[in-house]
Amino acid sequence: MDAKDILIEKQAAEIQTLRDYIKILENKIQMLEEKIARLEKNSRNSSKPPSSDMAHLIREIRFLAEQTVKILSRWGNELLAWLKKLYDTLHRREKLTEKGFRRAMEKKKTGFLRIMRRPPDHKQAKKLARRFTGEAAEDYFRFITEPNVEPTNNGTERQIRPVVIDRRITQGTRNQAGMRWCERIWTVIATCKKQGRNIFDFIHDSVIAHWSNKSYLSLIR
Repeated sequence: MDAKDILIEKQAAEIQTLRDYIKILENKIQMLEEKIARLEKNSRNSSKPPSSDMAHLIREIRFLAEQTVKILSRWGNELLAWLKKLYDTLHRREKLTEKGFRRAMEKKKTGFLRIMRRPPDHKQAKKLARRFTGEAAEDYFRFITEPNVEPTNNGTERQIRPVVIDRRITQGTRNQAGMRWCERIWTVIATCKKQGRNIFDFIHDSVIAHWSNKSYLSLIR
C-alpha cells in the first residue's frame, strides 16, 4: 500500500468518525426536542397554579375583562364582580360572627367558582379555569378558614423589596463571601424590623459576644 492509499484510507476513517459523531448529535437533539415537547405539554395541562396569591389572580382577571373579545371580557367582569363581593365581606369581618363570616365567604366563593369553572370557549379563559379544578382552588381561599393566612403575599413581597432594590443598584456581589454577607445582613435587618428590635444594637451586641467568646444572640423568638 503506497502513501496515497494510506492517505485515502485515513481520510475515509475520519469521514466515518465524523458521520458517527453527527449521528450521536442527531440522537441527542432528538432526545432534547422530545423532552422539551413533554415539558411544554405538562405545562399546558398542569392544573397547579403558579401562585395562589389573590392580588395576582385579580390582575389576571382584570386583564381578561379589558380584552376586546366580548365573551372573554364578559366572563372576566363576572369574576371580578364576585371577587368584589368576597372582599366586601372580608372587610366586614369584624362586624360578623365567625360563623356568619365563614358562611358569607363560602357563599361568595361558591359563586366565584361556579363562574370560573364554566369558562367561555377561549384559550386564555380555559387556561385560567384549569387552575381551579379539584382541590387546587382551595389554595386561593385558605384565608377564609385560617385567620393567620393572608389573601395575598404582598407582605412577603414588601419584605424582599429592599433586597431587590439593593441588588439592582449595586449589581449584586462578586464572590461567595459577598453573597453570605448579604444573605445574613438582610436577614438580620428584616427580622429585627419585624420583631421591633434595634438593628444596630443587635449587630453591636453580636460583635461583642463574638469577641468575648459569649453565646451568640438569636433572631428566633
